[in-house]
Amino acid sequence: MKRRTFLKIGVIGVGATALPTITYAFYPLFIRGAPALVKFATAISASMVAERLSHYIWNSPASVSSEIHRANKKLIKNGFTEFSGSRVISTGGVIAYSGSEKNGINSCSPFLNITNIQRCPNTGRILKTAYANTIIMIEGPGMEGLSAAAWDLNRKKYNPEIIKSIFMPQEKIQDANGNFQDGYNHPEKYRTESGTVTLDYKNTSRGKGKIKVVVESRHGTLNNEYKLNYA
Repeated sequence: MKRRTFLKIGVIGVGATALPTITYAFYPLFIRGAPALVKFATAISASMVAERLSHYIWNSPASVSSEIHRANKKLIKNGFTEFSGSRVISTGGVIAYSGSEKNGINSCSPFLNITNIQRCPNTGRILKTAYANTIIMIEGPGMEGLSAAAWDLNRKKYNPEIIKSIFMPQEKIQDANGNFQDGYNHPEKYRTESGTVTLDYKNTSRGKGKIKVVVESRHGTLNNEYKLNYA
């Protein structure tokens, strides 16, 4: 079996170590467990800033809430109409949340960049922001693969800041359209602080699929594939 490893990884405040790669290693993921976005947030030590998207919108300035509404229009157009259970995560000026279909299986997670934030020193409420834009919308299978890959590194005790630099979206390269049942029309790709991430999903049989996560970064490369059971 061909194997690729990270060339180097600088662990903040610790030094350097080698990161082993699991190439085409299959782990069953059951998507009806904890939401993938929440698992991803935990792996990178992101903050949970709202239990409900509606609460976050209510406490946000117009520049943020209007961008969320624009993102939600795109989600609704593609059948992601359920937001009542969506939590909002935040780290490094980026927020993310999820919209889902009524079937409870398919979902999509927008990642939004928010810059020049001013908060109330007493309550932490956002008072003013100069700019907000949607970076990328990651489909459900991709979010499952992303959270699984981030947790692979978290379990190996890698610094959450390194994990975040490897996986957290900063700029879209290519969107993907698809769902658990039909697969992706083409791979989804985006830039991060340290390189790029590519997500590609294929449905293999009824209730089963495979999500491939490829990382090319200054820390090295990853090429992981995970089984998804969604039935």
